[in-house]
Amino acid sequence: MTDEKKNLFITDRKKEVLPDGGIRTSMMTEKGDIRQTKYCVFPGINLFYNDIHISNSYGKAKQGLDNIFEINHCREGRLECHVGDEYFYISPGDISMHLIHSVDRRESFPTSHYHGVTVQIDLNKCPASLTEFLPDINVKPAQIAEKFGLQNKNFYILRRMPEIEHIFSELYKAPETVKKGYFSLKILELMLFLDGINPTVEQNEAVSISGVQASTAHEISRYINANLDKKLTLKELSEKFDISVSYIKNIFNAVYGMSVTKYIRSQRISQAAALLEKTDRTVLDISGQLGYENSSKFAAAFRRVMGVSPAQYRKRGFNSRKEDV
Repeated sequence: MTDEKKNLFITDRKKEVLPDGGIRTSMMTEKGDIRQTKYCVFPGINLFYNDIHISNSYGKAKQGLDNIFEINHCREGRLECHVGDEYFYISPGDISMHLIHSVDRRESFPTSHYHGVTVQIDLNKCPASLTEFLPDINVKPAQIAEKFGLQNKNFYILRRMPEIEHIFSELYKAPETVKKGYFSLKILELMLFLDGINPTVEQNEAVSISGVQASTAHEISRYINANLDKKLTLKELSEKFDISVSYIKNIFNAVYGMSVTKYIRSQRISQAAALLEKTDRTVLDISGQLGYENSSKFAAAFRRVMGVSPAQYRKRGFNSRKEDV
């Protein structure tokens, strides 16, 4: 995931150097916000923290980024990667690997919510071997990329496993006092882990769907979001889009990682949270707009997802805004 954002109309952009040495770029666009924090860990090896609330694609990979070995880890949300006419999906706990210049790809975020880490290794600038950082480690990033077949335009996905979870979970809670040194150790640990894996077809669960299937799922999603006040059923959607219920179930789960019913529920609550935070509309008014029979049912559904009542959520947001003033 490069820090070159394309196909987005940026309304505000800010770059700042953090006390811990990180460089944070924050962007507001017409479709949402993006925040990316970059740390230089080793020569030619950078670590990025990605906090994204947007559905748009970033566009094609920037030309000229030769021999950049990229590893993405999804912590929350969902990452959609377009590689040619194939669409791959990365869920929480998964990692993907590819060489930027060899894969013509775009990235989108189906649930408009994504948090994750990217490790970028410039194979032209990083040490050929990481031995100089730890004498007992003889790990060569270029050989790892070759082992996973990335030079052959492969897009390799490793699904969630305990070893991956261990490495990345600690990256998200790096101690502030020793953050840079901690990053170095975790990058070395990641390289050791990847070096020790014997790639197999079974491990590379890069199951994809076609562009037509992904486009249909997105179209259904847009229709749902435009009709959140209605009680839509799978049968109604099947008739509306002239496709079978089973087909809808399959493509929707592939793209969004959840059932249509769960997606509708999550979108209603997400929209309700935004209205509570950004408007002064009453809870009754919001619940009616989103198709709930009464405010009590809405409040119960909201609490199940958000952990607090609508009134508590609004108060929390108000207090947060006061602190920012």
